[in-house]
Amino acid sequence: MHTPTARQLLACDAQHDGHMHRYLFDDNTVRYVKVMTGPQNHHFHNQPLPPVPAGDWNWATIDSDRDTGQPAFRNAVRRHLERVTATTTKAWDPPSVDHLDLHLYQGSNSNGRFATYRDSPSDLFGCPIVVKIARFGHEVPDIQLECEIYKQILGKGIGPKFLAFVTEGGRKIGFLLKKIEGARRPRPRDFKKCRRVLKKLHELGVLHQDCHHGNVLVKRGRAILVDFKSATDINDETLADGKRQDCATLRVACGMPG
Repeated sequence: MHTPTARQLLACDAQHDGHMHRYLFDDNTVRYVKVMTGPQNHHFHNQPLPPVPAGDWNWATIDSDRDTGQPAFRNAVRRHLERVTATTTKAWDPPSVDHLDLHLYQGSNSNGRFATYRDSPSDLFGCPIVVKIARFGHEVPDIQLECEIYKQILGKGIGPKFLAFVTEGGRKIGFLLKKIEGARRPRPRDFKKCRRVLKKLHELGVLHQDCHHGNVLVKRGRAILVDFKSATDINDETLADGKRQDCATLRVACGMPG
């Protein structure tokens, strides 16, 4: 059996009982390693891993060896990992792109905690893109929600263009959006146009719930909403208060009195 060797740390997430690490092994396989809390289990992004188990595993733990007290791999298994299960329709059936086919670069971001600006091969979409992915399982619900919102706003002139799903080993973990270039933050004179696009969202039965100045953009006289990770469906209990709160936040985003 093949024993993974070269590895790159893609992300690290602090948890109550340790740190979850997302590694790329051999430039083609993502594996998740949970480093359990312990005096010897520190800073694996800067130090060599213990001997890596062979086999087709995607999830393992590292804990102190009972005999030596040194970190060692345990429980290297094949798990069914959480995935985005956004439903598609004839009108909304985006392609999928493997995350390994994207050339990634870090940049400034105001569109959500999971987003980084990245570029793609010139023959992929022919435009700058924004990538949002769930690095770990607990981030999947936010990505799932945003995918469903983008399906609802398709063709409504509300948000950026949804380009594709992003996959990891065949499972959906995120999505690509067309990057909105040349946009600016809203000003008081933009409030009416911003209010109109927010009203369109409300008419679809969705509250944005995070209309701060980084999530409302203006380009060529058009208002655009971004970052729907906090959005929620409107119901009888949230209808009036939710719309009122969205509008109040929007006023502040436009530089107007609350």
